[in-house]
Amino acid sequence: VKGKTEPIIAHTGSGVTDEVRLGGTATRLYCRRAELVVLSRAIGELGEIVDIVGAAGVGKSRLLDAAWDEAEGLRAFHGACTPYGATSPYSVFRPLLRGGLGIDIHADPVSVGEELSAFVADAAPHLVPMLPLLAVPFGADVPSTPEVDAIDAEFRRQRIHEAVVDLYDTTLGSTPVFLVIEDLHWVDDASGDLVNHLVRAAADRPWAGVTTRRPEGAWEMDAGQSHVTPMLLEPLSADDVRGLAIEVSDRALSDAELDIVVGRANGNPLFAVELARAVSQDAGAVPDSVESLIASRVDALPPGARRLVRVAAVLGTTFSERDLQLVLEPQAGDRPASSG
Repeated sequence: VKGKTEPIIAHTGSGVTDEVRLGGTATRLYCRRAELVVLSRAIGELGEIVDIVGAAGVGKSRLLDAAWDEAEGLRAFHGACTPYGATSPYSVFRPLLRGGLGIDIHADPVSVGEELSAFVADAAPHLVPMLPLLAVPFGADVPSTPEVDAIDAEFRRQRIHEAVVDLYDTTLGSTPVFLVIEDLHWVDDASGDLVNHLVRAAADRPWAGVTTRRPEGAWEMDAGQSHVTPMLLEPLSADDVRGLAIEVSDRALSDAELDIVVGRANGNPLFAVELARAVSQDAGAVPDSVESLIASRVDALPPGARRLVRVAAVLGTTFSERDLQLVLEPQAGDRPASSG
């Protein structure tokens, strides 16, 4: 490969996982106490939605992690949008809806259709005629029905969303629900419409919800809803960045080193954490961006660990140990990967 001194190992991706990672962190929540109070109240009182907006790395996921304990006892439905799902209708809802009914999120459409049909016939028989509509966001294959065939194409999306809420009402009843959808700046159009439909429905149901997104995305929450609380996360102050850097660094940092972290982080807690760790390990190597910081940390790993990280990165943010082993261990009869 031009510009490379070593052979490049090629890998072929065999699929995309729909699983959502709910990560945690050992660091304290800095400068978000007021936001945490608002979020915790919304979850505790139900009927409220919090729309968290902030730049990448500003702490949206960290704030959500801190509030999850408040959702104990609620039926949680959790999904996350991805860049590769932005052009696939209902990409965020397929795993969310399947998981909510205990259906394997990786099952093929025919199998999902069989399980969905059985569930609806037993739990919500009045929705059997509308089953082909429900099948769309579930990513299921089911036979059409005369009732669905009679619906004009321009009204089908609205009827799909009404059927989803009807299914929730019938099967959940008065059960408290916690709906979380992250990274809505990557949402596809169909999922975005369904999110807004569920947000409107939450006004008079025992549902709490949290949405997260970056400001540059095209999707927006429907305006003028009294039960929706917009929350804009601002960058951390210099003092909070200093406190965060002191907490996560591997050694005591000098004032000069802390000044470097504060100056480079620009109030971004994710970058601040990684900068502080990098500075504490090597004061002479201060990366200019998150990307260069991650690249330098990967390059510093031993060869075996470096290859492991690079292979795991191809599998996505969530994967099984078995899948990783299958990729790392050549199988009998496999052709060696090409390089150049």
